[in-house]
Amino acid sequence: MDTATSLFFALLRSGLWGTEPELPMPSATGTPAAKDKAGSQGHSPDIDTWKHVFRLATEQTVTGLITDGAAACPAGYVPGAVSLRLMSSLVAIEKRNAAVNALIARIIPLFDKANVPTVLVKGQAVAQCYRKPEGRMPGDIDLIVRPEDYEAAKAVLSATADSTDAESADKLHFGAMIGDIEVELHGTVHTSLGGRINDILDSAQAELFKPDGCRTLEINGTTVRITSIDFDALFIFVHLLQHFYCGGLGLRQLCDWARVLHTHRAQIDLNLLESRLKQMGIMSEWQAFATFLVHYLGLPEQEAPFYNSHAEVKAAKLWKFMEEVGNFGKKRRRRDRSGDPYLIRKVESFFLNSKDFLRHAGIFPLDSVKFFWKYFTTGTRAALRGE
Repeated sequence: MDTATSLFFALLRSGLWGTEPELPMPSATGTPAAKDKAGSQGHSPDIDTWKHVFRLATEQTVTGLITDGAAACPAGYVPGAVSLRLMSSLVAIEKRNAAVNALIARIIPLFDKANVPTVLVKGQAVAQCYRKPEGRMPGDIDLIVRPEDYEAAKAVLSATADSTDAESADKLHFGAMIGDIEVELHGTVHTSLGGRINDILDSAQAELFKPDGCRTLEINGTTVRITSIDFDALFIFVHLLQHFYCGGLGLRQLCDWARVLHTHRAQIDLNLLESRLKQMGIMSEWQAFATFLVHYLGLPEQEAPFYNSHAEVKAAKLWKFMEEVGNFGKKRRRRDRSGDPYLIRKVESFFLNSKDFLRHAGIFPLDSVKFFWKYFTTGTRAALRGE
C-alpha cells in the first residue's frame, strides 16, 4: 500500500472511531511500528500525497470522516490549504444533512396522515450510529412500506414530488425528486441476488410492521420509525453486497456497516444472524467483508461477528476492486449516458458488469457465477419490460 493510501486509511480510522491517527511517513521504511513512530514526529507528506488522499475521500464519499481524522493530527501535519478544503467540504455535507433531515420531517407526517406506515432505512437512520451524524455524507431518503400500502404510498409521494423516476414494478420500487433530494419507496427490499435471499428479506421486512418491530427516532421534532437492530445487521450487509455484485461498492457503505456492528454489538441476535446468513448462502462473503472491516477500518475483531482471519487475502482484493471501480461504479463510467437510447444504456451496463464478474470471480469463484446469472436473467426481464 502506497503512502497516500496508508495515510487515507489512517485518517479514516481516526475519524470513524475518534482515535489518534497512526500516521505513515513517505521516508519511513520497515515495520508498521517504525512507520507509525516516524509519522508521530509530525512531518507532513508532500502536497501530491494530500491531493491523492482528498481524491480518495471524495470518490469514496467519506470526506467528513477524513476531515475528523485530519483534525486529530499533530499541529502542522496537515497543510493549511488542505485543512481549508476539507473544512469547506464538511460544511457542505452538514448543510446537505440539514436539508435531508428537514425533508424527512416534512414528508413523514404526510404518510402518517394517509394511514400509510413507513420505516426509514439506511441513510439518516444509520447516521445515528456515527459519533458525528452530521458529518456522514447523506444520500437519498429510503422508506420501506408494506406491499399492500405501496400504491397508496406512491400516491402520497407523487402528490408532493417535483418529478418521478421510472418504476421497478417487480421490486415495488418507486423514486421521486423533491427539490434536489431523491425519495425512494420500497414495497419490498428485494435484491438481484436471488429468490432465497429475497424470501428471507421479505420475512425480515414483515417483522418491522409488527408491534414493537421497529425503533423510533426524532428528526427535527418529527417521530420517525426506523429499522430494527437485527434488520440493520443483516440488511446493511446484503445491500452493500448487492452493490458489490451489481454496480460498484464504496467505503461509505462499509463504514455504515462497521458503525452499526460497533454501536449495537451487545444487542444483535447472533444466532438469528448466523441462521439467516447461512440460509442465504452468503457466509463466505460476510467473513471476507468482516475481515476488511477489521484490517482496513479498525473494527475490533470481537465486534465483527464470524470474523475469519484466513479471509485476509480476499479482503485485500476487495479494496482493489473498490479502488478500481469507485463508489457505485462511478470510476468506470466513461461519460454520462443518461441521454442515450435505452438499448445502448442497457448494453453498456451489461458489458461493465461482465468485466466486474471477472473481478468477482477472483474473490468468490462459485458465488460470482451464481449471482451473475441471477443479475443477467433479472436484467433481461427488466429490459424486456422497458425498465
